Amino acid sequence: MITMKQIKKAELFVTCSFMMISSLIGCTTGGSNMSAKEKYVQILDSAANQQTLSNTTSAEYERMGDRFFSRGDLVKAFLQYEKALQVDPANSSVQYKKGLSLVAGKINEDAIKEFQAVLKRDPGYALAYEGLGLAYFQMQEVKKCEKNFKKAIELNPKLWKSHNFLGNIYDRHKKYEQAIQKYYAAIALRPDEKILYNNIGVSYYLAGEYRVDA
Repeated sequence: MITMKQIKKAELFVTCSFMMISSLIGCTTGGSNMSAKEKYVQILDSAANQQTLSNTTSAEYERMGDRFFSRGDLVKAFLQYEKALQVDPANSSVQYKKGLSLVAGKINEDAIKEFQAVLKRDPGYALAYEGLGLAYFQMQEVKKCEKNFKKAIELNPKLWKSHNFLGNIYDRHKKYEQAIQKYYAAIALRPDEKILYNNIGVSYYLAGEYRVDA
């Protein structure tokens, strides 16, 4: 069940996602003076008091959450994942996605708790380590995010985002050769991701500039 603490925390989504705010405003009926935040709180409050439908499966809630997440509607995604966990509390995939929706809303401390809960149940869940890395990256806790991205890759070398973020970390510490290696690893996995070519280009530029300055 969604707790009042979760509801209060989740209110921060309103200030963290322009797409989400636009969605909520779009749901407001004409002539209403209700603000986007008030509308959002109403949605959460209503969801908190609803009973999980017995004929709706965890997988169905998860799919609905995925659709909302892909649209950038973090609030509704979070709520669907929460409902899925009410039906199946041990579903690591859903709990990971719930944590990811919190990371996307920059509610990093709560996201960390979700990822840690996944790892307590399933220590080999590589994506949960990547999620921890993302949360710590946003919190600028460099050592912790580097440690978790490395662990994610150790468990699953195909996690291109972990390679990319490690490249970001190495760039910040002027370890350009290591950064370039990580970007190449990410590109090998996702050659269609344009941001990776931008990142590796920046690394090459900074590496050359750094040598000139030296």
